[in-house]
Amino acid sequence: MSLSTMASGNARFDYVRDVDAGFDHNIWRMKVRVLQLWKVPNTIYPSQDGSIEMVVVDEMADRIQVTVKSIHTYLFERVLSEGNVYIFSNFIVALNDQVYRPTKHEFRMFFKRDTQARLVEDFDILKNVFKIVPFSDVLSA
Repeated sequence: MSLSTMASGNARFDYVRDVDAGFDHNIWRMKVRVLQLWKVPNTIYPSQDGSIEMVVVDEMADRIQVTVKSIHTYLFERVLSEGNVYIFSNFIVALNDQVYRPTKHEFRMFFKRDTQARLVEDFDILKNVFKIVPFSDVLSA
């Protein structure tokens, strides 16, 4: 497994490209920037909170979708903000089988009640990350 090291040299983080749903990896710890964040309304119970969806990027410019289900929204809605860098740990990874997928990553992350989302100052993860693709791939999409 690939690990990155913060400037302090002590903290190690998993890369987005290494995320999978294998049972051999129990604790994920990732340093990422929130590129996009939006709330999805609860269509069944409109008076209740819906989920929070995010696209995050790591220092290798790889992206993954993150979901905070509606039952946990109250725990994270005041903590998470678009553009900030966080250390996320203790989350669940599952196959991303949605029809609408804002990233090409095969998996996505789900926050749970005891997920940690710690705000950090980090300038290594860029705010604007572009993945250049061949023109032929754009035409075939």
